Amino acid sequence: MDCAVIGQQGTVLKVVGDKLQLWVITSEECSSCKMNGVCPAPKGRVIEVQKPAGMEFKPGDKVNLEIEEKRGTQALFIMYVLPFILLMIVMIVVRMITGNDGIAGLAALASLVPYYLVIYFLRKVFEKKFQFKIKPI
Repeated sequence: MDCAVIGQQGTVLKVVGDKLQLWVITSEECSSCKMNGVCPAPKGRVIEVQKPAGMEFKPGDKVNLEIEEKRGTQALFIMYVLPFILLMIVMIVVRMITGNDGIAGLAALASLVPYYLVIYFLRKVFEKKFQFKIKPI
């Protein structure tokens, strides 16, 4: 059974040991958008990925990055949905305890610091779990 795959095109900027720095191009939807040209969103971004064993790349090579759709959904949940839920729970609980909106808001924001610190310290685990597959074009 084949899993759905999310793909993007990128260009190799630099090869550093067993890592590739890639310029990933923003989605094609941007070109047809009415705000194209004045939109503050970047037209691409630089990411660093693990170089596949046995494959050689040089700056300027075009590649396709692929990740299983379920992995992309999991990453979005961990980085955006879960912290939002944490933020809301902390804000509601602290508001109920203290009755002060300001303290509740600050406590909610402060709760994100340990959350993202844990994510940072577990980054090697996440790098292995959420690896892109790289294919030359």
